[in-house]
Amino acid sequence: MKNNIFLCMAVAIIGFTACTDFLHEDSRSTIDPESFYQNAKQAESGVLAIYAGFTGQYGFYKLFPMTELPTDQGRVGYAGDIVLTAMNDFTYDANNTNFSGFWQHCYRTINRANMAIHKIPDVPDLAEEDKNIFIAEARFIRSLFYFNLVRWFGDVPLTTDYTKELENLEIPRDSQEKVYEQIVEDLLFASRYLPESWSQVNTGRIVRVAAQITLAKVYITMAGYPLGQSDKWQAAVTILENVLQEPYSDYLFDTIEELWDEANENSREHILSSQFQAGILNNTILPASFSPRSSGILAIQSTGEIAPEMGFYHSFDPADARFELMKTEYPHYTSGQMVQFDIPFCFKYFDTCEGSRGGRNFPILRYADALLLYAEALNETGYGQAKAFRALNAVRNRAGLPDLLPENMDQALFREAVYEERNKELCFEGHRWFDLKRTGRFVETLRAIGKNVDEHHLVFPIPQRELDANPSLVQNDKY
Repeated sequence: MKNNIFLCMAVAIIGFTACTDFLHEDSRSTIDPESFYQNAKQAESGVLAIYAGFTGQYGFYKLFPMTELPTDQGRVGYAGDIVLTAMNDFTYDANNTNFSGFWQHCYRTINRANMAIHKIPDVPDLAEEDKNIFIAEARFIRSLFYFNLVRWFGDVPLTTDYTKELENLEIPRDSQEKVYEQIVEDLLFASRYLPESWSQVNTGRIVRVAAQITLAKVYITMAGYPLGQSDKWQAAVTILENVLQEPYSDYLFDTIEELWDEANENSREHILSSQFQAGILNNTILPASFSPRSSGILAIQSTGEIAPEMGFYHSFDPADARFELMKTEYPHYTSGQMVQFDIPFCFKYFDTCEGSRGGRNFPILRYADALLLYAEALNETGYGQAKAFRALNAVRNRAGLPDLLPENMDQALFREAVYEERNKELCFEGHRWFDLKRTGRFVETLRAIGKNVDEHHLVFPIPQRELDANPSLVQNDKY
């Protein structure tokens, strides 16, 4: 079984609420921020509190309204939620609660990270090595949340200080280039100082390879839309050359079933995940959201908030083992009789949630993701490299698909093959919207399935609540 009890308990129990919503603070602090970080124990507690950003109400496991619904991959499984339907249909506006929720959550987490980064250097009984490790954790998390913000909203306010008072909070938007500079700087620091591994009791904490792979992903994103910095392809290759080791099969699970077995979470290719533990920090929302509404296949009420688009469902090769995760029937939780669904649902995160307890993690970074990034970056630096084909084929072979061969393809075909492999392998893991945008395929892909989209949908609207609170902010065009 996964051993993430320490981190889950820390995130669930620590009452470290000194940090507040960005640009809006209501004085509910239980701990005076200026009196915290006084010793090594407080320093570690403060850092662990930042991890709550992965599991909060708008944590990574709830990304699908932003990363799958407004794509060709996901659709609303139950049309009763007008907030989610608006995301699916591109009828949303600046008042959609997804935008304000994720914006506030990101900046709340960044604020916690900023506090740790500023205060840890002055903790008197903390060794220098431990200071650097804790700061590296904080800087990694800060970079990850800025990475989401800048991709979703474009230019965003960049702050590396923490909120000390309810004044001077009208911070304007900074350029995407400046935000990416800070992201890269944070990840370079994290890549240097994060440990290669943690003791078993600390399972779930960030390791060095996570920072290195994330930095490569950032470089690949910077190489695409909207920055177009083509030199970043080679920078990504250089990092991934030092991270990925052959044979790749040693790091991938042998089968798709093993990959999504809850007992195997936090092992082999699961590099970083949002951590949950049944009975300690429950995750019932994820399995309920991905199961058909009121179907009786869970011990709790399922909501059916997201399902595969039918075009995506039918695009699977029947021989693809990942297709088995897209189910149209499943046994009832109590009777055992087969329940038929009107539409297919993805069962990556299925959990019966017996006793209202659910423990499924959400993957933030997997080894297969890194392999596909590596194959993509290598192809952009020159077609036909054997290493690119080995990386791509390792993921395909695990799914039961045959090798792709250089003589049967060219650079453009290989590029499309990587795109499609990412679509199948990483579906519903928070990648599709980002991938479509950075590769310049967003508008044409969504129009092809009948969605009414144009270039302004390449960023989401700045939340109206933030515009009202901060006159320095300017709305994105056409919102």
